[in-house]
Amino acid sequence: MVMMMMMMATAGGLRLARSLATRSTSSVGLCSERRGHKTGTAMGCAASSYSTSDQNDHAVYYVTVNSKTLGVKIAESLLTDKLAACVNIIPGVESMYWWEGKVETDQELLLMIKSSRALLNQITKRVKEQHEYDTPEVIAVPIVGGSTQYLNWIKENTRRPR
Repeated sequence: MVMMMMMMATAGGLRLARSLATRSTSSVGLCSERRGHKTGTAMGCAASSYSTSDQNDHAVYYVTVNSKTLGVKIAESLLTDKLAACVNIIPGVESMYWWEGKVETDQELLLMIKSSRALLNQITKRVKEQHEYDTPEVIAVPIVGGSTQYLNWIKENTRRPR
């Protein structure tokens, strides 16, 4: 089992999250890309060209939540309004962070949201509207390259910013 460590800066300080890099049966992926063509092979997994274009406007957003119910609520809202093409809900994240002058530890779930960089303000606003935390984590990481087929799929399944 491969573990990955992610340092995430938040308004309350640094958050250190550990999560499984391999999927388990308890993880949820609210993605429609799974059956991308006639053979049923997951889009982006089949042999295809790789893109490192400077015109790439894609991003992965990280949001932590305290319950699967809240994670599903946020994911469905983002997907319904085409603010995201895919949201993975990853369980088993242990977060350690500064809050109100002391170090806290919580069990959380991580939302990994694939979308457009241009939708940052709309995604942040939506998460803040629906989240239970005073200072919800919303971090955008640009996607610098990837499967051209998958990146095109993200573009086709997200709306243009308003």
